[in-house]
Amino acid sequence: TTIMKNLPASFVSTLHRPSRSVFDAAATAASAGTRSRFGVHSGRQVVHSSLQSTATVATSQLRDLPAFVPRTQVGIAVGTAVLTTLLLLALIRPLPSSKKESSMQNLRSRRRSLAKVYTLVNVLYTVVGCYYLYGLVVHKGIWTSTATTALERAMNGPFSLGVIFGATQAGYSLWSVLVDEQDAQPGKRWRDEKSIMFLHHLFTIFCGMLMATGTLGYRVYGPFFFGVVEVSSIPLSLRKVLAKGRQFGYESCKLAFVLSFLIARILLWSYFAAFLFHDSIRAISMSAVLGRKAVLVPILGTFPLWVLSFMQYHWACMIVKEFTKGKATKNKKTKTVDDENEKP
Repeated sequence: TTIMKNLPASFVSTLHRPSRSVFDAAATAASAGTRSRFGVHSGRQVVHSSLQSTATVATSQLRDLPAFVPRTQVGIAVGTAVLTTLLLLALIRPLPSSKKESSMQNLRSRRRSLAKVYTLVNVLYTVVGCYYLYGLVVHKGIWTSTATTALERAMNGPFSLGVIFGATQAGYSLWSVLVDEQDAQPGKRWRDEKSIMFLHHLFTIFCGMLMATGTLGYRVYGPFFFGVVEVSSIPLSLRKVLAKGRQFGYESCKLAFVLSFLIARILLWSYFAAFLFHDSIRAISMSAVLGRKAVLVPILGTFPLWVLSFMQYHWACMIVKEFTKGKATKNKKTKTVDDENEKP
């Protein structure tokens, strides 16, 4: 009690903000120095006493955390997701209502408008994601600093990050499900021909809303998983905008897609996913302190992250295989033409 009375005001205020590290708060108190009624403590006694008092108070602050943010913020996140879906639906050309109108030209025009919307949204996510990720890595050292703990990465990050990346990506994925279902080929079940992509959209919606509404939302990971990784989708959607007659631009987009996918969704994805797996397991192991409700979000989000990661590696193998197969076919055709030209 004596130590708590003499703690600096700046240290006491940190106890009411669970996103701050317990040991950072104790270090602040130790550096400022505390006095008791018996005089000034030595440095070792100050640190020991501060850690004890801080651990007691901070444990009571962190114990039995709710699983989700307040209802008002949950409503904001859900409303943002729905509004994003409606806004994107308003940007595309509606599907022809009758068979007479559903000519090949109309379908091509609609699919090109879809590709333009995909390109615009992916560019926006990439730019905003890079901006926020640069600040988190360079200025705050979220993943590069050894002083940042797993619990800090789980609880740090403002609610706005969850809305900007998690909620809007949930709405974006829901929009993708709706427009892909409309474009399904007649006579075929949509889920049979695009079941993996449907599962990808479903888990993206689930993880995006968990990040936006969870107390342990891991919102610092939003700029990468819901922002920067979309850089690989830009050349893919841009290739659909370009006509196949523009061979140079078409092939350039194809090469850019392969390179950006391997860098963003394999190399960087593996790096950040390893951190996120570690932080989730660390938070789950602290259920006795944080409470069972608080670790509900890490438990629910771990399995979808495994599935999404497996999808990235599966698609990478298919992309590399298809790219090398295409190059081999192209070289074979070129060789055949050369052989024909050499004949008399």
